[in-house]
Amino acid sequence: MPAQDLSDPVMAANLELDSRFVQAMCNKDVEGAMACLLDSPDLVVVLWGTVLRGAQAVRQAITDLFAKMRSVHLEINEVTHWRSGDTVFAVGIATYEFEALDGTKSTVKECWTDARQKVAGRWVYVLDHATQIP
Repeated sequence: MPAQDLSDPVMAANLELDSRFVQAMCNKDVEGAMACLLDSPDLVVVLWGTVLRGAQAVRQAITDLFAKMRSVHLEINEVTHWRSGDTVFAVGIATYEFEALDGTKSTVKECWTDARQKVAGRWVYVLDHATQIP
């Protein structure tokens, strides 16, 4: 099936998904972040070179990240969404600003691609791939 533009309701739901994920990350809210992801062993997240398979592995990675940080700020700088069949794809650039517990600050810019599907009545990320960029 060829790629298609998103209908207004589907676009709104996917922008809301992005917003909820950003808010959860900025609030260091593990449960909020996980609510945006497929709760399944089929979830795949490739984060800056590390492959995480399954919701439990992703939960542990997010928990470990938050434990090391005083603050996390995430901003989506740009994003494009399109649909193919039952899946919505997105490609974008995002910036993380971290403050470690010792006060050290760092910035990570990433290019990301993800796939989302509507599962049990809500849109969730089923695949996320982020590559750190200079």
